[in-house]
Amino acid sequence: MILTAGLSPAWQQVLRFDGFCVDQVNRARDVHWCASGKTTNAALASWEMGADVKMLTIIGGNTGRDFRRHIESIGLPSHWVPGLTETRICTTVVDQQKSTTTELVQNSPSIDAEELQCFVDAFVVESRRASTIVLSGSLPAGTPAGFFASLLAGTSAKAILDIRGHELLETLSYTPFVVKPNLDELRLTLQKDLKDTAEVLAAMQLLNERGAQWVIVTDGSRPFFVSSLNVVYRVHPLATSVVNPIGCGDCFTGAFAAAIDRQETVESAICLGVAAATDSARGFLPADLKKERVQKLQKRVQLEEM
Repeated sequence: MILTAGLSPAWQQVLRFDGFCVDQVNRARDVHWCASGKTTNAALASWEMGADVKMLTIIGGNTGRDFRRHIESIGLPSHWVPGLTETRICTTVVDQQKSTTTELVQNSPSIDAEELQCFVDAFVVESRRASTIVLSGSLPAGTPAGFFASLLAGTSAKAILDIRGHELLETLSYTPFVVKPNLDELRLTLQKDLKDTAEVLAAMQLLNERGAQWVIVTDGSRPFFVSSLNVVYRVHPLATSVVNPIGCGDCFTGAFAAAIDRQETVESAICLGVAAATDSARGFLPADLKKERVQKLQKRVQLEEM
């Protein structure tokens, strides 16, 4: 079973415009709402890939109620930790004329010690039957940087981490199976410019040496790298018509986790992750993907051993 856990869900508003102009009144062609955030998108992707998955997150207020209703309508198994503050709202602006997507992010509300302990208690219970754990998303203000590391201390499950900064570095002593920052997050985490491929690969190897079994560093639609202490791959994303790229990296994580939990190879899991990200990018809403389409796309993904 996959346990996908995080502290920063979002009730997502997606606005579609025929054309969007800054400093002018803009009227949306249509508006949609959905449950989102890194943890949610990853869990939905695993679920669509047929995995036995459960999401653990914290929600509160009217937006949290709407979030829960949406997830329950889909049928994704979830453990809800009640929060004292409203679940945040994030907004995506899709400009069809310019083929651009702009994301307006509200930071997650702070969580008090009692709420955090409730989350930890729930994690302890749910992780007992998990063979794979996905931890993702940012930490709310005031949450200790070692929070994710403290969760890993109590489990022997394979850990897939889509996190960054000090919270990522704190987890490395627990030898996570995969860490997956994007390129900008890797720069932030190591406080390095990483101006060329050689510097990026050296930074990835540093994370491997410090404990990460595999490091995946994505870079939008550009080729990206995957490394262990023994092998390095260059991966070529699939060319596609992008409608909304928000959540694509999360869908990579969720599909990758689904494959790993089925005991597939890392190489196969990478290909499934790329295919899931591609299918998500084609949709208007985040994590709106279908298993049949993803499986067809998976056959086209190429890995190049370096």
